[in-house]
Amino acid sequence: MFLIHDQSFFAIVLSFIVCVLSLITKLLMARRTSLEHNAWRIVINHVFVFYLCSVLSITLLPIYDFIREEVPQSINLIPFNLFRNFSHTVQHGDFNVTLRLFLLNISGNILLFVPLSLLAAMLYSGFRKFKWSMLLAFLLSLGIELLQYIETVNQIVSYRASDIDDIILNMTGSLIGFFLFKLLYKSANFKKFFDVVENSTGKGSGYTKQTW
Repeated sequence: MFLIHDQSFFAIVLSFIVCVLSLITKLLMARRTSLEHNAWRIVINHVFVFYLCSVLSITLLPIYDFIREEVPQSINLIPFNLFRNFSHTVQHGDFNVTLRLFLLNISGNILLFVPLSLLAAMLYSGFRKFKWSMLLAFLLSLGIELLQYIETVNQIVSYRASDIDDIILNMTGSLIGFFLFKLLYKSANFKKFFDVVENSTGKGSGYTKQTW
């Protein structure tokens, strides 16, 4: 289930501040050294780290010291069960509210993973291959679902559910990000930029230290 809590928002803001400060520090330090560096790669690296911190903040928070009441351990291993749940809930609840939550869950889980394949492919050429890009998305999504289950079992959080549909939606988002990268890579300008970012030094790119 895709939900954003106040604790998640605070963690995202904190991650953003830390990443910005780290980015500024690294760029300033790089400028003061005689070593060649790739400023764009440094920037995208920090964007990737901030993105991963945001994903974990949204999916694993809030965390409480304890929950007094018994927490139901919700886990779904049936693919596309969210559609059956939607149909059942509509019959016994408010249609507008149910539809809004249903669409939020689907769109949120998909959009959350769109940047993953795009940023990974920009930084590491290996993730420009379909199988490695999808494996990355699967492992990250599976890891999140397992951690959510552990949170629920240990009564750390009260409303998370481990759901195979979340993995399917996450991988759909990553698939969109992968094909978005492939589409942009066909453009000469984007191809040059992506190759520069993937290069550890940015030699001969026009995006090097001297032109940042």
